[in-house]
Amino acid sequence: MGKWLNSGGHEERMQKLVSLGIERDEADLAAYDDDFVWRKIRSESAREAAVLFLPCGAESSASIHLVENRDGKWRVTDGAGFDCHYDDSVSFEVAALRTPNADDVLVHHNCVEHGTGFVQQNFSVFVVRSGRLKLVLDSKETVDDQGSTGEKYRLRLRSKFVPVAASQHPGIIEETRCERFNGRLSIQRRLFNWDEAAFRFHPSRFVKVDDIDHDTNAICR
Repeated sequence: MGKWLNSGGHEERMQKLVSLGIERDEADLAAYDDDFVWRKIRSESAREAAVLFLPCGAESSASIHLVENRDGKWRVTDGAGFDCHYDDSVSFEVAALRTPNADDVLVHHNCVEHGTGFVQQNFSVFVVRSGRLKLVLDSKETVDDQGSTGEKYRLRLRSKFVPVAASQHPGIIEETRCERFNGRLSIQRRLFNWDEAAFRFHPSRFVKVDDIDHDTNAICR
């Protein structure tokens, strides 16, 4: 399916997106940009499901679309758009977070706020349920602030989110956060735990990290 979507010229690629149910204006812009990413996923539905990712392009936007095979035809059932400002680094991955039998969608570096001397990108998790993408976690992933409030300071924040295999500990994501404020380094770690009743991930309190191993050092660069 991925090869089929990415074959042909602009007009042909656009029409293929439209045939899946993507709005013509979005399909027209996306067809000029990099290759689309098609990823089959496991869902709680009996239908075949996939995620279609349209990467960052000229309009500084990207999007993810949930596609289901209904009566032999692939159709978009839901989608979400993301801002690519700052570095065009919006990306996604799929992982079995809550159960070994179903995949969730993880989106990195969605720019939620930017301006003079300030940019914030978030990490988000979507659960696939009843043909829809449900947002169940949204947290800071990167922040660069060069005194946007008028005060003289420099803040640089980087977080790494690591899913814990559902076969071992269902519904856990580990965050390691590296923060430099005016050059002073602080490293903290916390867990996001799945709450089935609330149907979302809840964070624990941050715990200070004293030992800096190779992976932690890489986050803090």
